[in-house]
Formats: sequence, C-alpha cells, structure tokens
Amino acid sequence: MAYNLDEVDDIRILPRALAVAAGLRKLSPRPDNIPFRMVEVAPIDTGGAFRPDWRMQAPSRDPKEPYENESNGAGEDHAWSNCTMVSAALVYAYHVQDKSGPQGGDMRHNQGDFSGGTDLYDAETAWRNYGNQDLVIKSGKGWSELKKCHNDGRAIIIQGEGNVPGTESYDGAHACAIGPETNSDGKWLFGDPLASGWQWIAPDNIKEWAQRFNSSISFAVSKMPPMPTPEPVPPKDEEVHVGEVDTEAVEAAAVGAYQTEVLADMYYWFQHPETQPPFPLADTIAAIGHLNEGWDIGKWSQTTWYLASDAARWNEATWSTGSVWA
Repeated sequence: MAYNLDEVDDIRILPRALAVAAGLRKLSPRPDNIPFRMVEVAPIDTGGAFRPDWRMQAPSRDPKEPYENESNGAGEDHAWSNCTMVSAALVYAYHVQDKSGPQGGDMRHNQGDFSGGTDLYDAETAWRNYGNQDLVIKSGKGWSELKKCHNDGRAIIIQGEGNVPGTESYDGAHACAIGPETNSDGKWLFGDPLASGWQWIAPDNIKEWAQRFNSSISFAVSKMPPMPTPEPVPPKDEEVHVGEVDTEAVEAAAVGAYQTEVLADMYYWFQHPETQPPFPLADTIAAIGHLNEGWDIGKWSQTTWYLASDAARWNEATWSTGSVWA
C-alpha cells in the first residue's frame, strides 16, 4: 500500500520504529536487504553547469565513514545503508551551491538513526542539524509535481525500488539524487550512490523505478537555484540606421534650391547694376549650366521662377513681367 506521507498528520509524533512498522515511514534500504557492491560508470562532462563533486555510499569512498571515534564495523554498516544520506548530501550541495559540501557520513551523523536504512524525514533532520537548511518533502504529490520541480531547476532526492535505472546496482528499496540538468536527448542527470559517478537516465525509467516504491512518488527537493547575474554590457557608440535614400530626388531638390538662390541674386544684380554681384556672373552661368545640363540665360527667361511668392521680398514692380530678360 502506498501512503501519502504529507497527509499523515501524526507521522512526526509517532515513535520512529512504530511509524516504520506501520508503513508510515519507508526506509531505504530496508533493514533486511542491504547492498554490498559498487558499479563503475563512464564519466560524463558537466558542459559548464554547476555540479557537486561525486559522493558514494561505499565505506571505502566516504571519508566520513567511520565517523570520528566509531569502529570500522560501524562505518561499514552505516555506509552501505547510506543511500538516502548520500543523496541528501548531493542535493544539499545543490541547495547551498557548494561543490564539496557534506558527505553521506556527515548527514548520517546529524540525525538520530544509526542502524540500517533511513528515510526522507531523517534527511530533513540531517539538513537542519548540519547547516540549518530546510529540505522540502513532497512525497505523495505525484510524478507531475516532481517534473515541475525538475523543470524549476531543483535538485531532488527520490526513493525507488527494483533494479536501479542505468546500473542495476541493486534491486531493493533505494534512494538516488536527480540533478537539474537535462541533456540533448531529454535524459536527466541521475545520481545512484552505488555508482562511481553521475549518469544520464531517461525520465520514464526513473518514474517506473520510483512508482515501485510508492505509486504517488516519494521525493524531497532543494530550493530553486539562484538566478545568474547578467554579464555587464559594455557601452558602445550609438549606431544610426539610415533607411533607403532616393538619391535622385535629393539631388534634384538640391539643384532646384541652388538654381532659385542664384537666379534671385542675378535678377537683383540686373535690376541694380550699380551693386557688386554676389559672385562673378560668368562663374554663376557656368555653374548653373553644369547643374542643369547646359541651361543658359536664354532658357532661364522661359521659366516662371519669377512668379514665386518669395519674389516680393525685393518689392520689384517689374518682377512679374519678366521684362528683365527682354
């Protein structure tokens, strides 16, 4: 029978042994079935992602087993039973963003059970005693909630049963860690404490393994990782983007404006020959002729430029007659 541990109100006040006997607390591994072997797996690259240093539950790989003044026998017993504690240490390292962090033996000796397997509530106690950190237990929330937590970037302690995905290292009740990474094949980063390193495992395989332990999934999660600090953008000169320009229209407008100004100056000079022209007449005719493909003074006389409204600025009565060109 699968229990939703979040809905069992008396789980924290029942004596631990009674809660275990009643099935309200499910240990991994179970006391009557302890693993005793390690599995070597091929190393995988981090790809630049944050990933804690690897930990194992084997006594020869855990520097904190035996712990302090314990005997080697106690260290052997604890280490081989430390799948939940090693997974808790891996997820703790994600939680505080510390690659080294605690070992499985540290977690084991910061909670109250020192015989056989442990569970997620023991892991919660270990987190609080070791570093005053909160482990969020979500057992019974189902696979959809676990997927959401994974998509949120949380690291996960998960319990399962049967051949462990990826290694088949053990077929009893077991605990593993799930990292927040997903590779290009859609596989999740998976940590089996009996393996020599991280692996990529298909989510469906993890789900099937977890549901054999609890159909509504027994798992606990870290907090969401911190948002990365954006790289500062160096200042740069503002770029001016100019759209497509009609160069012919611009040139025609410039030529027209130049013609009008020069023509007005010449007209004023013709009307007032006693004044000095603004520039040599020959140069002006040559310039206008070049810009207007050979126009000469005779062609100018055929235009109606003198009817322009701004002609009145000289108050010339003969302006509108055009007689100046006669």
